[in-house]
Amino acid sequence: MKQPRFASSAPMRLVEGHPLTVVAPSNSQPVALRNVTEGENGFATLFRRHRKVVLYLFGLFVVSALLFTQFAPKSYKAETLLEIRGLNQDFMNSRDVSPTGAEIIDPTYIDTQIRLIQDPAVATSVVQAMQGTVNSKLGATTAAKEVAIRKILDSAKVKEEGSSDLVSISLQAPTPELAAATANQLAQQYIEAGQNARYSEASLTDTFLQQQLNQAKDKLQNAEDAMQSYARDSGIVLTTDSQEPVASEHLREIQQGLAQAQVDLADRQAELDVARHSTGDSLPEVVDDPVIRADKDKLRDLQVQLADLSTTMTPANYKVMQVKAQIQDLEQDMALHRNIIVQRITTQQHEAARRTALLEGDFQKQLNTAMDQGGKQVHYNMLHNEVEVDQQIYQSMVQRVKEAGIMTALRTPNARVVSAAIAPTVPYSPNLAVSLALAILLAAISSMLYIVIAERRNQSLRTPGETEVFLPNAELAAIPLAPLRTQRLRNGSLSAGRSADQKHHPLLEHWSKHNGTILSEAFRVAGTAILMRTEGITRSKILLITSPHPQCGKTMSTANLAISLAEGSKKVVVVDGDLRKSGLSHLFGVEKHRGLSDILSKSGESDPLTLVRSTEFPGVSILPSGTVCDNAAKLLQSDRLHDILQLIRAEFDFVLLDGPPLLGLADARLLGKRADGVILVCRAGRTQGEELNEAWSLLRDDGANVLGTILNGYDLRTECPSRYSSYLGYTRAIS
Repeated sequence: MKQPRFASSAPMRLVEGHPLTVVAPSNSQPVALRNVTEGENGFATLFRRHRKVVLYLFGLFVVSALLFTQFAPKSYKAETLLEIRGLNQDFMNSRDVSPTGAEIIDPTYIDTQIRLIQDPAVATSVVQAMQGTVNSKLGATTAAKEVAIRKILDSAKVKEEGSSDLVSISLQAPTPELAAATANQLAQQYIEAGQNARYSEASLTDTFLQQQLNQAKDKLQNAEDAMQSYARDSGIVLTTDSQEPVASEHLREIQQGLAQAQVDLADRQAELDVARHSTGDSLPEVVDDPVIRADKDKLRDLQVQLADLSTTMTPANYKVMQVKAQIQDLEQDMALHRNIIVQRITTQQHEAARRTALLEGDFQKQLNTAMDQGGKQVHYNMLHNEVEVDQQIYQSMVQRVKEAGIMTALRTPNARVVSAAIAPTVPYSPNLAVSLALAILLAAISSMLYIVIAERRNQSLRTPGETEVFLPNAELAAIPLAPLRTQRLRNGSLSAGRSADQKHHPLLEHWSKHNGTILSEAFRVAGTAILMRTEGITRSKILLITSPHPQCGKTMSTANLAISLAEGSKKVVVVDGDLRKSGLSHLFGVEKHRGLSDILSKSGESDPLTLVRSTEFPGVSILPSGTVCDNAAKLLQSDRLHDILQLIRAEFDFVLLDGPPLLGLADARLLGKRADGVILVCRAGRTQGEELNEAWSLLRDDGANVLGTILNGYDLRTECPSRYSSYLGYTRAIS
């Protein structure tokens, strides 16, 4: 949006010593955002503004959902619940023999079973089992029935129920009976396929174990004979407990001692390096030494004592010299003690180096001895391990051959049906609740998109105070929408809506009510603001009421402002300055055959006061526009207009000029140069901020004195309903 232009750098015209008061914009926030954020409830305000479209969208989507639910093809959902179990868990330790007998510990087992349920082979079994029971409505031929069943199986969903061993099988079908039958048949075929697979595996396992048992027996005997023969021939001496050679055990002990000696040598070397490259105070032995720590405490006390004595005594005093001598002796003792610690560290480092060298020599000798027996020991260990493995295999095979025989005879399933599917009574889709919820969601999204687009496209002024975003002038008043009956009259021409027996237009009838209305109170506020803005002008005031574009309600505002000012015992005359399309005369019920245009064209009376008519409102008079002419701008440029206004000024306190719109016409600008002040009327919901700023810029360039703005047609019931109801109660207005 284009940034508003202000006249802070342009000169302002003064009217009889009364300066134009420039009010800085109170808020630079865009209008579209202020409409939402500054209301009593932004979302409620937006809904009220666009309630017709929003209600239409909600109705459209809800009706569409109802029609879709009523006429869309029905689909029924059935569900079968299975419990997945391991085959014969802990029965004769069968899980150690058969891979299908493991306990259900890993969640991947459940995932595997879910994939098996969805296996194409299981689906084929279901198709073959159900072809004879499928209704002929799904297909007349076998191929058509198969296609229908496979389409149902394609919709099947298998999922785990939480973290349990339960698995649900759900699918959708055109009929409730077919949905339940297909779900149960799929579960049954899965269980039978698992039983057949496990029976086949158990038979193969039993045959294989019988063959391997005989081979394991012969292999164990040969391995024991080979191990005993090699031990006698190689002369290996083993320890009783660990079956490890003596040379290897001694080598390990030397290696452990060497590793510890190397660690001690590194520690001593590090301490010695720190001692050589530092003052010694950073060594841990020096820091933790109790003698040095005690000497440091004494030294600190002596230094404190010396500092205390130095404040009152000279350095030559015997007490000061005595304390200094004690400090010097103590520092020498500490240095001597640190040297002793460093010397001790050096000695320890030499001892660690000597011990490391000796252990390295022993380690090398023992390594040669151990390597000589290492090759023999490796071969012996291999033979020993082979014997142990063969012995374990043989012992376990004897037991497993017996168990495998039992497993072959068992056909226990690894799943059971917890809850069989039953024929549903209501269709799963289309679901009325889901359709309505989706319709409401889509309607809400569509409404929000519409509101966002509409608010972004419509940057018009809506609420009081928004004119101050675009203009440096204050807003004089905000005029709410008229009551409903009068509002309908506003939408048409001012020439309509008044019967022959009425003295004035219905748009002014609120002034005849004794208890007052919101409209009359709003114009009283505007009239009070005008009185305050023109307080410094001593003579009669000539004010121009205009608007940026047509249909802003400037004529109605001019008439109501005149009545409001006249209530304060002011003589007010309204001059219909719109020579192209007048409306003031009809508002007050006055004939407009002769008026301002006739005087300006010098075809009528020279005295304009003779054409001024009184109205039924006390203190309010009117000078009609006169004969409609095509050269309105030419007439308004004449100097005669100035003389006419001065004559009228002498007889009235206020002269209100009802001018044409500013943008696109020169008439209002010509009237503005003759006026003491200009009031800009803008229409809520129609006037754009840029239009208002452009109109103000034209007046500023002409040197006109803009007193302020009036926001007309403010929809109080939409923008702030609570304030509207409170105003009704306060003013006792009837809407």
